[in-house]
Amino acid sequence: AETLANVFSPYPTVSLEDAARICELNLADVQQAVALVSGAPIVTSTGIYNERGGVEAARLLAALADTTGGSFNCYARGATERGLQILEATPSDNGWNTHQMLQAAASGQLKALWLIDVDLFEVGLDRDLVNRALENIEFLVLQSSTRSETFYYASVAIPMALQAECDGSYTNMEGTLQTMKAVIPPIGESKPVWRVFEELSLRIQPRMPYMQAKDVLEAIPAYH
Repeated sequence: AETLANVFSPYPTVSLEDAARICELNLADVQQAVALVSGAPIVTSTGIYNERGGVEAARLLAALADTTGGSFNCYARGATERGLQILEATPSDNGWNTHQMLQAAASGQLKALWLIDVDLFEVGLDRDLVNRALENIEFLVLQSSTRSETFYYASVAIPMALQAECDGSYTNMEGTLQTMKAVIPPIGESKPVWRVFEELSLRIQPRMPYMQAKDVLEAIPAYH
């Protein structure tokens, strides 16, 4: 991967002969590989960013697709994730991806972390890194509908209402909005995710509150 990064970053135009020489590959094999992938679509998911070196791997795949006349497709793995992309609520070029956040937490550089409906031990991350991150983070908030393994590391646990217990919407992989209605009432003190953040934001900056999920949706320009 490091050798390929030297070839493609910042993605200069190189001959196949040069690529084969730098990567220490047989030229005929490189030519055959180029013929096989020429014009082909490359499909991956945003889960690639959770892997060590995932960001650079995605950039290399995009460069490969551009070079061979193919297309690079990096799909969200869940409805909520696509919605966050539309809202531009995902890390920017200067932000940390999942792996970097965990590394920062493990080293003490990241002091607080808020997790929403995720068990870090069950999403394909390095278990040792997750364990070190959760043991070293000073303040961990877990907002979830289940008592997962991550729950036992939380400084504060906030019960989250299930999808069937609250009004809201999904944004599918293609960006299409799908609204939904609650069919059963929330149990105990559990609340929809949006209401927890609404109550928190009102304590930070008093204003006219949103009373229903549809009020939140109407306030988002991306969904007008």
